[in-house]
Amino acid sequence: MWKNCPTDKIYILDGGLATELERDGYSFLHDPLWSAGMLHTNPEAIVHVHDKYLKNGAEIITSASYQASIPGFQKHLRLKNKENKEIFVAGSVGSYGAALADGSEYTGDYCDKITHEELINWHRPRIECLIEAGVDLLAMETIPSVKEGEALMKLLKDIPNIEAWLSFSCGSMHQTSHREDIKSVLNCMKIAPSSQLVAIGVNCCPSEFAESLLKDISAIANGFPLIVYPNSGESWDTNKG
Repeated sequence: MWKNCPTDKIYILDGGLATELERDGYSFLHDPLWSAGMLHTNPEAIVHVHDKYLKNGAEIITSASYQASIPGFQKHLRLKNKENKEIFVAGSVGSYGAALADGSEYTGDYCDKITHEELINWHRPRIECLIEAGVDLLAMETIPSVKEGEALMKLLKDIPNIEAWLSFSCGSMHQTSHREDIKSVLNCMKIAPSSQLVAIGVNCCPSEFAESLLKDISAIANGFPLIVYPNSGESWDTNKG
């Protein structure tokens, strides 16, 4: 589906789902599932935020599955989610670290203690659930390390009926959050099936890092589509939310 879209068009992605939900009066500070918990407790609130983004020009909306995992739902909800499909629906696939709910998606330190195969086995069931739910493509996002990016690209090869973008969290103007040269994401591009990976880039990083990071990736991407959606500038206080 995505491959049939014009290659010279810039698509507008929605903004922060949790940010808008908080503006609507909801809080996730002590919820280990973050906004994903609302797929069960208040799905209408998620639909409302999606609708606001669509009315304001968004062409891609992202599912509330970033911090979701099969073990997480089994432990905290014991239920599966069901999402509606409108416009382009991107199924959010956060990193392994996001499900740990300890901020490690911004360090990637767990990648030193886990294998490619373990990462693949962990991501597979949640990705299969998103595909079964009918998402148009996968948003593999806030990935802190090249190692996890490689694992996701290997998994993508095993599931040929879906497209995806891959974006990394970054801790500096030239490095991933796991302190790797951002140009090393080329390793992921080499693994990725050309018919399935639709874009590569960065997200959830300070906006002042974005231009430098994109220039570095562009230098090795040979014209491949890029994606960027940095933070808007606020600081996150883990105590206040």
